[in-house]
Amino acid sequence: NSFTVTFKKWDAAKLTVIVTEISGGYYDIETEEGQSVDLTEKFSLSAAEFSATFTPEGGEAQSVSNLTAFAPTQNGVLQLTVSKDGYTETQMLVNVRILTESYGTFGFADTSRYTLSAKNGTTTYDVTEITDGDYAAIKSEITGTYPKLTIQSEDLKALANFDYITVRYKVAYSASGGSLGLKGTQGDVYNGASSTTSDNGWTISTWRKDYVHPTNGNMIGNWIWDYIAQNGIVEININAWNGAQTVTTLTVAEITGGFDDIESDGAAINLAEKYGSGLVRAVYIPTDGEAQTLEGEALKTFAGDKSGTLQLVFAVNGYKTTVFDLAYTVTDAAE
Repeated sequence: NSFTVTFKKWDAAKLTVIVTEISGGYYDIETEEGQSVDLTEKFSLSAAEFSATFTPEGGEAQSVSNLTAFAPTQNGVLQLTVSKDGYTETQMLVNVRILTESYGTFGFADTSRYTLSAKNGTTTYDVTEITDGDYAAIKSEITGTYPKLTIQSEDLKALANFDYITVRYKVAYSASGGSLGLKGTQGDVYNGASSTTSDNGWTISTWRKDYVHPTNGNMIGNWIWDYIAQNGIVEININAWNGAQTVTTLTVAEITGGFDDIESDGAAINLAEKYGSGLVRAVYIPTDGEAQTLEGEALKTFAGDKSGTLQLVFAVNGYKTTVFDLAYTVTDAAE
């Protein structure tokens, strides 16, 4: 029941400290559509000590009738009116955000999450927000031989937890063509994808963490993963083949991470260590047998003896609960 502030002076000069106020606040509320939040638990207040009004984006304020089961369906602002013994009546604002993105999926419906930059050398180009079909995307037109588009966010560091990364994009050149890669601790534009496919006018390129260049032996995957983990940056680098006058139009719709299927010899796998703290539960579904739910310590000693499916359930701040279904195969020798 105390609050202490400690100061360390750099020299022997006299230090004068004047404290005017100490105040507290609440984190924003992040929830999935259809899920309810117990506001009494969230704010550590009894239902008799406060009332709440919710104003959805573009809508009108409405009183929250059930403080223990607040279930918003839109983003908005929650206004609290707190009447607690010993204090004057206080009003506080808390932002409410409905989580729509899955863990490992980075789209551009809300570009405020990112720092975006398009450059060629020291020349900077605009990055615009567009709608392209079903996707909210970002687009830039960059002139020069080696243009690049940089997407930065601390959240992007999570991509380093995955086995592979895919980028959904469109690229066009005013003349000739070009090659495209992701920046790594080495290599930059030459860090080409391990595989590329197309889907309804989009190019989908995949980079794998374990990818080694087949001819020169460069550790392309490790270079990219280390760069993303250290910086929270996905940087797309291009070599426009026709030189300095080429205009490269690059549109990016989505960046996602994914996990490989698992092949096991029957030895125990520490799933908690393999997939990180965001993993809260796994469900082992053998092809022949009953499903088994793994939580807590059981995640560290998983040793399924039959092939089937392994569902990984992640609950990571800022994302809705996300499930990955992986094929789980036990080798013939073990079976």
